[in-house]
Amino acid sequence: MKIGIIGRERSGKSTIYGGLTGTDISNQFEKKIYIKTVDVFDDRVPKLAKLYNSKKEIYNKLEFHDFPGYDLNGSDLKSMDGYIIVLDNFSNDESSQSQLETVFSEMYLRDLEILQKRFDLIKRGKKEKDWGFEAKIIQDIIKLLDNEKHLYKSFEDSDKVKSLRGFQLFSLKPIFVLINNKEGKTGALTNDFDLPYLNVMGEIELEIALLPDNEKKEYLEMMGLKEGIVKKFTKQLYDYLNLITFLSCSEKEIKAWPLKKGQTIHEAAGVIHTDIMQGFVKAELIHCSDLISAGGEKEAKEKGLYLLEGKGYIVQDGDIVDIRFQKNRS
Repeated sequence: MKIGIIGRERSGKSTIYGGLTGTDISNQFEKKIYIKTVDVFDDRVPKLAKLYNSKKEIYNKLEFHDFPGYDLNGSDLKSMDGYIIVLDNFSNDESSQSQLETVFSEMYLRDLEILQKRFDLIKRGKKEKDWGFEAKIIQDIIKLLDNEKHLYKSFEDSDKVKSLRGFQLFSLKPIFVLINNKEGKTGALTNDFDLPYLNVMGEIELEIALLPDNEKKEYLEMMGLKEGIVKKFTKQLYDYLNLITFLSCSEKEIKAWPLKKGQTIHEAAGVIHTDIMQGFVKAELIHCSDLISAGGEKEAKEKGLYLLEGKGYIVQDGDIVDIRFQKNRS
């Protein structure tokens, strides 16, 4: 998932980028997009790697993009899968609430302009009964946007908006808010836009992110923090996007895979590879907690902990899957 970090000048968005990625770009003055991919750490992966004596551990990934300046019309920015809006709560220039209202309004005005132009074009010279599916969907979205609400949750799994994906609308993508505080301070939002938000101390999070791994825990405790910004943000992200993690295990590698909560094992097969989905026969499953408690694959099988399931099985967070499929012989 590609996440664009945006915010007004001197909001500390590059500091937040550094805290999320462990990269200090404070002395970099080149006007370019900084990009770094980060592992979504899952403590089940190293435990399973130890059981299987695996050579490789592969985690889900997040790709963070820090954009120079603040231009909502940039093609690179519009291509993101989601956004973090960084709000300054360490100076006295403008309230966090006011900053959010400004950024959010600009996002929605841009979307309204695009949709209105398209709507005017496709309904031109037609009676309402002849407008067609796309025009009616656009009309519905314009009405919702007039209320200045975030629409992602209303349309995240909807086939209705497929025809609009090429417009790269902010309104239909997940948006998160990070309030960047100075030490000992927190911010509050009325959050009329229904956006998930976190309070963080950007400078402190950057300091922690740049420490060696063996020193991070002690520093977090010293600052009264349970966990760093990456874990806090990832938990909120997965909860908001309704995502779970399933796993595949072998001596070669332990791999974590993202999946929407409520999806079937057949859909999970498609996440791994379309050929596996098309040739799906059955899936052998065990929950990672059962495997770890049993002490290994052999012991778990002796205890009858593995299940054999068909296409309709709903995958649970932490399921380990081994999918049996027929290879395409064409």
